[in-house]
Amino acid sequence: MRGGPMDVRVAVRSLAHTPLRVWAVLVGVYATCLIIGRPAVHELLGAAAVAAGVEAVSPGSFPALLTSPVAWLFGSAALLVSVASALVWTALTLAVVARGFDDARTVRAVLTRAAVILRHWTRSGLALLAVPLALLSPLAGFGVLSPLTASLSIPPFIAREFLKAPLSGALWVAMMTATVLASFAVIMLLSWSNDGEPRSVRRARREARESLRRLRGPACAVAVVAVATAVIPPDATIVSGLVSVLASLAIAVAFVTSRYTPPSTAVASHRPAAWSPARATVVIALGAVALTISGSVVAPTASSAGEADGPLVIAHRGYDRGGPENTISGLEAAARRGADVVEVDIQQTADGDFVAAHDTNLLVLAGIDRSVSEMTTSELTRTTVSMHGRSDTIPTMEDYVRRAHDLGVPLLLEFKVTGQETPDFVERALRRLDALGALDGRNTFQSLDVETVRTLERLRPDLSVGVALAMYSGELPRIGADFFVVEQASVTAAMIADAHDRRAPLYAWTVNDDLEIRALLDLGVDGIITDRIDSPVLGGDGARP
Repeated sequence: MRGGPMDVRVAVRSLAHTPLRVWAVLVGVYATCLIIGRPAVHELLGAAAVAAGVEAVSPGSFPALLTSPVAWLFGSAALLVSVASALVWTALTLAVVARGFDDARTVRAVLTRAAVILRHWTRSGLALLAVPLALLSPLAGFGVLSPLTASLSIPPFIAREFLKAPLSGALWVAMMTATVLASFAVIMLLSWSNDGEPRSVRRARREARESLRRLRGPACAVAVVAVATAVIPPDATIVSGLVSVLASLAIAVAFVTSRYTPPSTAVASHRPAAWSPARATVVIALGAVALTISGSVVAPTASSAGEADGPLVIAHRGYDRGGPENTISGLEAAARRGADVVEVDIQQTADGDFVAAHDTNLLVLAGIDRSVSEMTTSELTRTTVSMHGRSDTIPTMEDYVRRAHDLGVPLLLEFKVTGQETPDFVERALRRLDALGALDGRNTFQSLDVETVRTLERLRPDLSVGVALAMYSGELPRIGADFFVVEQASVTAAMIADAHDRRAPLYAWTVNDDLEIRALLDLGVDGIITDRIDSPVLGGDGARP
């Protein structure tokens, strides 16, 4: 039966009257997905990496992964497990809601209904929507319907690069809006097609148009869930698991009741579940134990093996609220804020010299559609870059290093590799730095390019050299690095433990959210690379200039 706008009272009663045994089933299924499914996905991805002859799944290993049929097989299996878990979980939550509109919700009735929904989705082809449900909705911020991929997200460093300037920021907002709308549409289609009734395409379109005006409730539900899950500390496995179960059911209620108005007695006639202290304690305890086990499998706590004086606060490209990234003013602002170390990016110019710059193209920061590798040092040092209302010119590597020495600030120099460098660019850079006395142990070095790290280690084994890893899943590379710098979304307790077993620090980058900073510090990272050196979590006052 079609009805009007979502009745919030019906939705609340539906959640409140869900029997404890059904909640127990929901918690148990979700925990099972984490205990069995997530490790299985990690093992399959690890097997894909082994089959392709690489150490881990990362952007750098994609060519090898794509050319190995066996790696394709393992990767497809990992995708299938993730998609299947999203499909089953969504069908189960919809089944719980659906049974509340016609008869008492028993575990058997819920499972039977879920099987009917899955069969209908499979026959109608709607099961294919589980692919964007598992891979797209987490990117939009509400992956509660995707147990194995709920933590999937666009790495924050990508968002940061887009948001550096108004034009690229507008493009980012447009892309994220499209992602949210597409995810919303997927959940809507699955929710409204759960009854197993055959529908023509024309009828489905007509019903969708008629129901658009009733989407205020589901939209609010999804928004609330997205905000709620965003503020949960990343390492709070039990809390996030229980919230995911509740949020999944809330979303199902919101969407289903936006299309159907149950008979006035359908929900109210059910007796409220007997929430006796004993039964409630048993269910909560079982859920907590199950989710604790899942947490110990997925993210065990790592013991800290950091430096004795505590985790390092590393200013990412300086302090961009005091001056544009990788400029002298940004360096000086970071020094005033008390950063332990300042990270800076180094690129080679067209005439073989070196400048401090991150973007390979200057369109975003300088409004010039030219690449650093195409410009001479003289052209680059006359170029003005702007961020957050402040401007400065691009400095040479030598000028940046000299100023850091004057300020008494150690540097973490990252060699950016674009493919346009001279074959001996590492040797050239080291000669310049040696002439400045910058290779005396004060400064450290890193690169995303493994070969550059190996070259640095070979040429100057006395230096502290690390490897940077982004969008990385698997074991840390065995290249003899002195430390590891891992993008925050890729950091795991296993990586930290592995690094510490090798007596190597592990730093997380670029971490700007206070909750993320706190969670990673609790997990045992040895340093935080951040734009927010003013964060109270890191000892700052929280104020910005």
